[in-house]
Amino acid sequence: MSSNMEEKISFRSAEEHHRAHDHVRQGFTFFDEIHRYEALLIEKALRDAQGSVSHAARALGMKNHQALVFMLNTRHKVLLPMRTQPKSRRQSIIKKKLRRNKFYANTQQAPTPKS
Repeated sequence: MSSNMEEKISFRSAEEHHRAHDHVRQGFTFFDEIHRYEALLIEKALRDAQGSVSHAARALGMKNHQALVFMLNTRHKVLLPMRTQPKSRRQSIIKKKLRRNKFYANTQQAPTPKS
Protein backbone atom coordinates (compact mmCIF):
# COMPACT_ATOMS: atom_id res chain seq x y z
CA MET A 1 0.00 0.00 0.00
CA SER A 2 1.42 3.38 -0.91
CA SER A 3 1.92 6.13 1.65
CA ASN A 4 -0.44 8.43 -0.30
CA MET A 5 -3.22 5.84 -0.01
CA GLU A 6 -2.56 5.47 3.76
CA GLU A 7 -2.80 9.24 4.21
CA LYS A 8 -6.18 9.30 2.44
CA ILE A 9 -7.48 6.46 4.59
CA SER A 10 -6.33 8.06 7.84
CA PHE A 11 -7.66 11.46 6.73
CA ARG A 12 -11.01 9.94 5.81
CA SER A 13 -11.30 8.08 9.11
CA ALA A 14 -10.45 11.24 11.08
CA GLU A 15 -13.07 13.15 9.06
CA GLU A 16 -15.65 10.46 9.74
CA HIS A 17 -14.72 10.48 13.40
CA HIS A 18 -15.27 14.24 13.69
CA ARG A 19 -18.54 14.02 11.75
CA ALA A 20 -19.76 11.23 14.03
CA HIS A 21 -19.01 13.29 17.14
CA ASP A 22 -20.41 16.64 15.96
CA HIS A 23 -23.58 16.07 17.98
CA VAL A 24 -21.46 15.87 21.12
CA ARG A 25 -19.76 19.20 20.45
CA GLN A 26 -23.00 21.13 19.98
CA GLY A 27 -24.16 22.23 23.41
CA PHE A 28 -21.52 20.12 25.14
CA THR A 29 -20.01 21.45 28.34
CA PHE A 30 -17.82 19.64 30.80
CA PHE A 31 -20.04 20.50 33.76
CA ASP A 32 -23.21 19.33 31.99
CA GLU A 33 -21.62 15.96 31.34
CA ILE A 34 -20.40 15.69 34.96
CA HIS A 35 -23.92 16.54 36.16
CA ARG A 36 -25.42 13.89 33.86
CA TYR A 37 -22.93 11.23 34.98
CA GLU A 38 -23.47 12.14 38.64
CA ALA A 39 -27.22 11.71 38.16
CA LEU A 40 -26.70 8.30 36.56
CA LEU A 41 -24.56 7.13 39.49
CA ILE A 42 -27.04 8.41 42.08
CA GLU A 43 -29.95 6.84 40.20
CA LYS A 44 -28.19 3.46 40.08
CA ALA A 45 -27.26 3.64 43.78
CA LEU A 46 -30.83 4.54 44.78
CA ARG A 47 -32.22 1.73 42.64
CA ASP A 48 -29.78 -0.80 44.14
CA ALA A 49 -30.57 0.45 47.67
CA GLN A 50 -34.33 0.28 46.99
CA GLY A 51 -34.71 4.01 47.64
CA SER A 52 -32.77 4.12 50.92
CA VAL A 53 -30.68 7.30 50.87
CA SER A 54 -28.42 6.09 53.69
CA HIS A 55 -27.59 2.85 51.90
CA ALA A 56 -27.16 4.63 48.55
CA ALA A 57 -24.78 7.18 50.11
CA ARG A 58 -22.76 4.38 51.68
CA ALA A 59 -22.59 2.59 48.30
CA LEU A 60 -21.34 5.80 46.66
CA GLY A 61 -18.58 6.10 49.28
CA MET A 62 -20.01 9.07 51.14
CA LYS A 63 -19.40 9.31 54.86
CA ASN A 64 -23.00 10.18 55.69
CA HIS A 65 -26.32 10.49 53.93
CA GLN A 66 -26.65 14.26 54.37
CA ALA A 67 -24.44 15.03 51.38
CA LEU A 68 -26.60 12.86 49.15
CA VAL A 69 -29.80 14.42 50.52
CA PHE A 70 -28.37 17.87 49.73
CA MET A 71 -27.53 16.79 46.18
CA LEU A 72 -31.03 15.37 45.69
CA ASN A 73 -32.70 18.51 47.04
CA THR A 74 -30.61 20.94 44.98
CA ARG A 75 -29.02 19.48 41.84
CA HIS A 76 -31.03 16.32 41.16
CA LYS A 77 -34.63 17.10 42.05
CA VAL A 78 -35.88 14.75 39.33
CA LEU A 79 -34.48 11.82 41.35
CA LEU A 80 -36.41 12.70 44.53
CA PRO A 81 -39.34 10.36 43.74
CA MET A 82 -36.89 7.42 43.73
CA ARG A 83 -36.08 7.80 47.41
CA THR A 84 -38.15 6.36 50.21
CA GLN A 85 -39.98 8.79 52.44
CA PRO A 86 -37.83 9.97 55.35
CA LYS A 87 -39.03 8.57 58.64
CA SER A 88 -40.07 11.03 61.28
CA ARG A 89 -37.84 11.02 64.32
CA ARG A 90 -39.14 9.91 67.66
CA GLN A 91 -39.68 12.57 70.26
CA SER A 92 -37.98 12.25 73.57
CA ILE A 93 -40.04 10.86 76.41
CA ILE A 94 -37.88 12.74 78.88
CA LYS A 95 -39.16 16.27 79.45
CA LYS A 96 -36.62 19.03 79.60
CA LYS A 97 -36.34 20.52 83.06
CA LEU A 98 -37.44 24.09 83.31
CA ARG A 99 -34.71 26.41 84.38
CA ARG A 100 -35.32 27.81 87.79
CA ASN A 101 -33.17 30.86 87.35
CA LYS A 102 -35.27 34.05 87.57
CA PHE A 103 -33.52 35.57 84.58
CA TYR A 104 -34.50 32.67 82.29
CA ALA A 105 -37.95 32.22 83.82
CA ASN A 106 -39.04 35.76 83.05
CA THR A 107 -37.27 36.76 79.86
CA GLN A 108 -39.44 39.82 79.21
CA GLN A 109 -38.00 41.71 82.16
CA ALA A 110 -34.56 43.15 81.90
CA PRO A 111 -32.15 42.10 84.64
CA THR A 112 -31.97 44.60 87.50
CA PRO A 113 -28.70 46.54 87.66
CA LYS A 114 -26.55 46.00 90.71
CA SER A 115 -25.90 49.09 92.84
